[in-house]
Amino acid sequence: MVGEFLKRDSSNDLTASAARNEADKCARCGKCRSVCPVFAELKDEAFVARGRIWLFEALERGEIRATPELRKIMSACLMCQRCAETCPSGVRFMRVIEAARERLSREMGLPFGASFVFRHILTRRRLFDFAMRSVSLLQRIVPGERKGNLRHLPLFFRGGKWLPPFAKNTALQLHSGGTRVPGARVRVALFVGCLTNYVYPRIVSSTIALLQKARIETNVPASQLCCGVPALAMGDIGAARELARRNMESLQSAQCDYIVTVCASCGRMLKHEYPDLVGGSAFSVPVLDVSEFIKNHTDLNLEPLSDTVTYHDPCHLRWGQGIASEPRQLLSSACQFREIPDNMYCCGQAGTFHIFYPEIAGLIGRRQVESIALSDADYVATGCPGCILQLNDLMAQAGIRKKAAHTVEILSRAQFGETMSRGVSAENHFDPQ
Repeated sequence: MVGEFLKRDSSNDLTASAARNEADKCARCGKCRSVCPVFAELKDEAFVARGRIWLFEALERGEIRATPELRKIMSACLMCQRCAETCPSGVRFMRVIEAARERLSREMGLPFGASFVFRHILTRRRLFDFAMRSVSLLQRIVPGERKGNLRHLPLFFRGGKWLPPFAKNTALQLHSGGTRVPGARVRVALFVGCLTNYVYPRIVSSTIALLQKARIETNVPASQLCCGVPALAMGDIGAARELARRNMESLQSAQCDYIVTVCASCGRMLKHEYPDLVGGSAFSVPVLDVSEFIKNHTDLNLEPLSDTVTYHDPCHLRWGQGIASEPRQLLSSACQFREIPDNMYCCGQAGTFHIFYPEIAGLIGRRQVESIALSDADYVATGCPGCILQLNDLMAQAGIRKKAAHTVEILSRAQFGETMSRGVSAENHFDPQ
């Protein structure tokens, strides 16, 4: 079914053509080997940008065919874009990996159930809500060891994983619609993302509170859907394009001055993938990460917290959007800020990567967790809910008595005089006993 849909989509040829153009730029210098988190662990040339480009070209020439092993090689990529950032030839490797995955999905089909989820659940908010409520119920009734508010659920993830509970009320249930602000200077539409919506709604609450304080009106469109990253990452470009179109309609209906995102992966998707998916410019107004917006478009007076906080760079924020200084500047004014020693490591989460490749994800994330352990910080701020999930999981596994939270949660507590001891996203994070 998916294969037939993709065969009818003429834009597949454009995707492959763009990928071939990027592959032609590769000088085979191997600079990508020095920054690839997966290659750092596996030391296998096939699992780095240069090797994958060679394999993609061989597939296009008909020298090799689509196989499960080739799919594994192409899917075991974090899509972190570190290779693109360091490439002296300017190869946009994302175009290559997306085209490779699209072709493999077209020829081999998607994993069981993925097509149904992408096309019939993610595109229907009520059905998606029902599915998440069902998962939440299973999470409560399935036996599992607990550490504070994290649960160890070995049935759902190979090797087990410490997971936060689903929120009783989603961010969209709590905040859909507009928030009127008398004398508002600016109006923004807030894109929440799936993990934030279902697990970390407090991120949205903190964001709205900060923006209201800055006399900025927010609108959270109730019709917004998944940004499409999972579908794109698994090669279902048709489903990703449909989600992009639906979200564009939803966000444009807000009639805002800016679109603000609170998830690094969603932000990169809206900024850089939507234009390629739909052709031309996706939005008529700027799309900004929340740290980017607060730093450049507000003038909040923060009362520095006494707590020590460090910062973890989400790959899709630092390398995917080029945002690194803004969250650090904000945190420096909100708390006792410390850099993580050797803070260049990925957490290993990368959407579904940590589900399909938990061993590799754990090895990658271990490096960052070891660096965090060396810091004297009590909290780790970051700009991606996926990173929050992964870091808290890995720190719980390692027995590290620290918490990860979103940058806006730290800022909110500094702005409104709340102490960190009350718990950053206490409903979702491991509280050391």
